[in-house]
Amino acid sequence: MVAMRELEAIAADRVKSRFVFAVTSDSRQKPSLRRFRDPLGPEICTGLVDALRKEGFSVREPKPGRACDAGFDVILPDFSVIAVLQVERDAGFIQCGLLTWCQKPLWRRVSLQAASDAWARVCAAIERALRQHPDLSSLLWLTSNEDERRLEKVAHGR
Repeated sequence: MVAMRELEAIAADRVKSRFVFAVTSDSRQKPSLRRFRDPLGPEICTGLVDALRKEGFSVREPKPGRACDAGFDVILPDFSVIAVLQVERDAGFIQCGLLTWCQKPLWRRVSLQAASDAWARVCAAIERALRQHPDLSSLLWLTSNEDERRLEKVAHGR
C-alpha cells in the first residue's frame, strides 16, 4: 500500500494519467432521465478496450461503475491500471474525464520505476486510441498536478 502511495505521489508530476476531452457529435443519444449512468460512458470505454487489446494489452470488459459512467482494468503482470470515465452533459456540450491509477495486491512487490513506466505505456496507448476516435476533440492529457491547476483556474475564472 505504501509503495502505491509513493507511486501516486511520483506520478502526480511525472505520469500523465488524466484525460479530458469533448464529444463533438450532435447525434449522440441523450440519457434517459431515469438513468443514473450516461450510456456514452460504456460506448467510449468499449472502443478504448478494443484499441488497447489490438496493441497487445490484456484488458477486462468495460462495466458501468458505482461513482462513474464506466470503467475497465488493464491487467499487467504485477499490478493493474484502473481507468474510470465520467461523462458530463451541459446545454448540448459533452465533456468526459478519464482517470487512471495503479492497483496491486498487497503481497506483490513492484519496483516504483517499473510500475511508473508500465502505467505511462498504458496511458500513451489510451491517448493514441482517443486521438483516433472521430467524435472526440479538445483532448488534454494531464498529470494529476496539471489537472488540479487547470481546475483551480476554471474555478477562479481565469
